[in-house]
Amino acid sequence: TIQAESYTSMLGVQLETTTDSGGGQDVGWVDTNDWMSYNINVANAGWYTVQYRVASPNATGQLVLSQNATDVSAVSTIPNTGGWQSWTNLNSRVYLNAGVQNLAVFAKTGGFNINWIKLTAESTPITALPAIKQSGQYWVNASGARVNLRGTNIGNWLIQEFWMMGGSMTGINDQCALEAKLSQRFGNTEKERLMKVFRDSFITTRDFDLMKGMGMNVVRIPFLYSLIENEYAPYTLRADAWQYLDWAVNEAEKRGMYVILDLHGAVGGQAASSEQHDGCIGAAQMWTNTTYWDRTKWLWDNIASHYRGRTAIAAYDLLNEPWGTDATTLANRSYELFNVVRAKDPDHVILLPGHNSGIDAYGNPNSRGLTNSSLWMHFYPGLWGWNDTATYGAGQANMYANWLHCNQNGTGESCDWKTKIDNLKTPFLIGEFQPWTLMGAYGGQMTRKSYDIYNMYGWAATNWA
Repeated sequence: TIQAESYTSMLGVQLETTTDSGGGQDVGWVDTNDWMSYNINVANAGWYTVQYRVASPNATGQLVLSQNATDVSAVSTIPNTGGWQSWTNLNSRVYLNAGVQNLAVFAKTGGFNINWIKLTAESTPITALPAIKQSGQYWVNASGARVNLRGTNIGNWLIQEFWMMGGSMTGINDQCALEAKLSQRFGNTEKERLMKVFRDSFITTRDFDLMKGMGMNVVRIPFLYSLIENEYAPYTLRADAWQYLDWAVNEAEKRGMYVILDLHGAVGGQAASSEQHDGCIGAAQMWTNTTYWDRTKWLWDNIASHYRGRTAIAAYDLLNEPWGTDATTLANRSYELFNVVRAKDPDHVILLPGHNSGIDAYGNPNSRGLTNSSLWMHFYPGLWGWNDTATYGAGQANMYANWLHCNQNGTGESCDWKTKIDNLKTPFLIGEFQPWTLMGAYGGQMTRKSYDIYNMYGWAATNWA
């Protein structure tokens, strides 16, 4: 039981003597946006029943538990108990990680007193997911059993892609331009607040429920470097560096889903100059600017240190579509990043990014003595010059079926990729694909078929959405 007056820090509240059983003090004079922060040590990760001991002469008060300025429980509405010292218990639930941590009680609206908070572990705690590792060309768990990873990306959440923004903005065509315009108009502090409002609202726990309900067991999370690194003070972490990624990993793990962390936008940019999915349209300066490259290594050093031992992480995806350089340079730099990560995290699978020309520049990663390495490609049949003349609906469906089923002799199309991966004996991820695009009524069937065939090959697959 946490006595409400035992906070380590607070905003706005005052203490008073309570007439509740047990005596002592309660926290009162709680106004909207007041809070109290507590240092707690959680024995085991899992779900906890929360009991608040509260009193109020009205029914307007609302409170929530938060960590790192993010709500981690449902909002609880405090009933009219009959007076400031007429006490009742109010129940909620919260998922907590194990270990020492800060937990805040935040008043969404004020007008209540609180005497204590009690956390009780539920009888069926969430156990950690089995670690994912490499066994030849397959993804397996700690027991060596194959794991068929099928899931989705959470696009446009922690890095914007403007084709997903629901419409164009005059003169704003990438995230760099958006943030620059917000800072110009309102200042950096307000820009940061507005970005936080977007991130807090765009993805919620309901989205994770929907992903789980669709049979997903892995989520690829694209993010921009400045989500973690303080762009105003390079080589330092933001105060809220892990807020969104930790929250997403927790929400996925609660539902039995793994996470792939995808550095979608490195400092300076890594994509082709015409692309905006790394944050900025323009030259990929990460490849030529030694400071930007060093900061990218620094970033992965910190990510690996933070998530070392977290078995809900299926893999680290070093760079998304890093096609602002040639295949050989990409392979050499990716091996360099691999070593940075492996120095801090000996266990997690590390994804070596494919070039738009393929993966041949890597040779065989196993010949370098690497452990838990994987390769990826993004396959978009029917789009961007890849058999994109097929007609809408049935034409697209037949084209995609040919890609999946290959020729009658079992060669060509996806079968050639299967042969390549099997010979390398390295796991494979299709990090992005959209088998429903331009399919019309065939979209659902083709999506299921794609997952089934990719998993049959032993590949992991995360659609782009």
